[in-house]
Amino acid sequence: MIDKKAKLHLQDKVVLKPQEPFNFLYTFWKPSHFYTGLECRTQHSAWRTFRLDKDLLTGIKASKKDNGTEIEIYANREISDKEKESLTKRIIHSYGFDEKWNDIAVPKKQQSKELMQILNEFKGTRISCPESIFEIAIISLLLQNTTIKRSTSMLANLLDSFGSKVEFDNRELKIFFHPTEIIDVSEGYFKEKCRLGYRAKYLVNFAKFFTENNEEVLRALPEESLTSELQKIKGVGEYTSNVICSHAFRHTDKIGLDSWNKKILGGFLYDNPQIEGQELKSVLIKDFRRNAGFVSTLIIENEYLNKSPDPLL
Repeated sequence: MIDKKAKLHLQDKVVLKPQEPFNFLYTFWKPSHFYTGLECRTQHSAWRTFRLDKDLLTGIKASKKDNGTEIEIYANREISDKEKESLTKRIIHSYGFDEKWNDIAVPKKQQSKELMQILNEFKGTRISCPESIFEIAIISLLLQNTTIKRSTSMLANLLDSFGSKVEFDNRELKIFFHPTEIIDVSEGYFKEKCRLGYRAKYLVNFAKFFTENNEEVLRALPEESLTSELQKIKGVGEYTSNVICSHAFRHTDKIGLDSWNKKILGGFLYDNPQIEGQELKSVLIKDFRRNAGFVSTLIIENEYLNKSPDPLL
């Protein structure tokens, strides 16, 4: 049984050297993301928790250095070389340390001063998704048909009920629960105690699916097969599977549109905040091709720069 409050101890330090340009700030901080309690950051440092296994709680401190990004690894117990390697690989994948930055081609009709300023400000930014597929699936479910305030509350209820709190480097953060820890929880508990509303009936399906399906096996599936598998889970439709794939699998072309994002993108790029969703996707893909989802993300992040629900410390 994992302690509800655990002290993590320094295990190792590694320096990761991403291909330049690498935008440390906006890779580790996405201004539009809601507060989870799983991470925090300053201009030059970031702290994040990772749940690697049932009994292994880890946290990292990432710091911007002249020779790269220094990663301090903390854990609730001594970890093996294999576990360190696994965590390091997950960090590299989560923040795109091994990815080459390619400048974004912008069609002439879209080369407005405002858009080019955004692309310059966020140059070198990578997609960030430190969550496992299970975790990003849960977060995607909590984002469905609701407000940021409500999503924040629902996740807090889940983490307070089933997650843990960890302390390391003078920070206290939350850490996600393992799918096996909620597989026997009733729909009623999720609905009444965690206040998940209609989402309560889907959460057990999530737990069952991710208990039976290994994360590494899922990541190795072809994209079409993975999308098909995810949509077999009750509660996962096109929007949710696109959110999962665009983040966990780092797809720069996937576009996850909710009503608010649609208004932001439609208004900014096409002077039409009321544009229909499928039409918006079509013109985005036509204009920005494989970077359609990534450009959309950067525009949305810029919108939240001065009103982030999870601001810098």
